[in-house]
Amino acid sequence: MKKSLSSSPSFLGLFSLVLAVGASGAARAQALTLDAAMVTRAAAEMNIDEAPLSEDLNAQALPAMSLEKDGKIYEVVFVPNEQTELPRPKIIPKHWQVGKWRTAKQHNFTWLDKINPRFWLGNEEDPEPPSWYRPQDAQRRTKWYFRNPGHNFTFYVIGVSDKVGTNDHRSYGIAPDDVFKEGGGWNVILHQVRVGKRGYVLLPFASYLDRNMKFYFGWRQSGNFGIKLTRNKERRLDL
Repeated sequence: MKKSLSSSPSFLGLFSLVLAVGASGAARAQALTLDAAMVTRAAAEMNIDEAPLSEDLNAQALPAMSLEKDGKIYEVVFVPNEQTELPRPKIIPKHWQVGKWRTAKQHNFTWLDKINPRFWLGNEEDPEPPSWYRPQDAQRRTKWYFRNPGHNFTFYVIGVSDKVGTNDHRSYGIAPDDVFKEGGGWNVILHQVRVGKRGYVLLPFASYLDRNMKFYFGWRQSGNFGIKLTRNKERRLDL
C-alpha cells in the first residue's frame, strides 16, 4: 500500500517521497511524517547531494532504501513530483538549454529584512573580508564594504539568490550556465521564478563578448542583479 507525503524535503526540490508499508498482515494506511533527521539519513544513505537536471527526471533510475519507524519498515523511493515543478514557458525557444541545478543558499529572510535599508548594505555571505583581501591594511573591513556595496540588495532584494537551487527557480538560455558564450557574441538567459502558488515571472539576462569589450546586464546565474561594461584586456573569446 503506497502513500505520498504532502510536502517534499527542501534539499530534493523536484521529488516527493513514496513509502510502501511493509508490515505483516493487512496493514492499515496511516499518516506518516519523516522528521529532518530521517530525511537527512535517507539522502545520505542514497548518496543524493542535490537534485538531477529536470530533463533527466523521467529517465533516471533512482535508488531505494528502507527506513524503520515505530516498529514498521518503510521502503523509501524517490520519484518525480510533477505537481511542484515549474512548467516550461511557451515563450522559451525550443533550442534553448536548461541551466544546471545549483545548490540553494540556506537563508530565511523575511519581508521585514528586505525592506530594511541596513540589510540592503550588508553582505550575508562574507560579512568579514576574506584573508586574501588587503591583509596588512588597517582599513580593510571598511574598504571591503565599499568594494561591493549593496550586496544584499542586489542578491536578495531585487535579486533572487535565495530562490536559485530551489523548486522556485529555473534557468533557460543559449548558454544558461555561463556569463559569456564561448566564442563570443550574445548570450541571453531567462530566469523563471515562482510567484505565489501557480504564477511566475521571467527575469532576463544578456551579455556580449568580443575581442574589445565585455558587457552584461540583468539577473546572473547566481540570482543576483548586476551590470558590467569593461574592456576585454585579454582579447580572448573563451572566458
